[in-house]
Amino acid sequence: MYGSTTVWALFLCFLADSFDELTEDDTYVEYLGALEILIRAGAAALLTKSWLSHEASYKYYAYVDAGMRMGPEELFSYRWPAAVPVMEWNPDLGSGPWYAVSDLLEHFRSHLGSDVDELKRLLESRNRMSV
Repeated sequence: MYGSTTVWALFLCFLADSFDELTEDDTYVEYLGALEILIRAGAAALLTKSWLSHEASYKYYAYVDAGMRMGPEELFSYRWPAAVPVMEWNPDLGSGPWYAVSDLLEHFRSHLGSDVDELKRLLESRNRMSV
């Protein structure tokens, strides 16, 4: 269940869950570095909604009230409010809907600023090289 693509999705979900709870004093350079390393190592450019909706460690976060836990649909909407699928189904990837990581990275712009553009360029250049 936690193959390399889903581990990538779990990391992105962790960031989406955590960034909203971090204070302005927190540094994001470590997260930026981890994103860059994972992208350079070949992390998937497309992720399915089921992976992006996974509860993962959400239930263990101290700021989550046990009575206020969200189901998969609510978690997806909370984490990725502006996400739009790029495809519903792919013969190589299976059922979807599927979301472009480059689009999901936009959710982190308020924390990572223009570094999001560099991550997106890295994803795009890596994808061009693999074609």
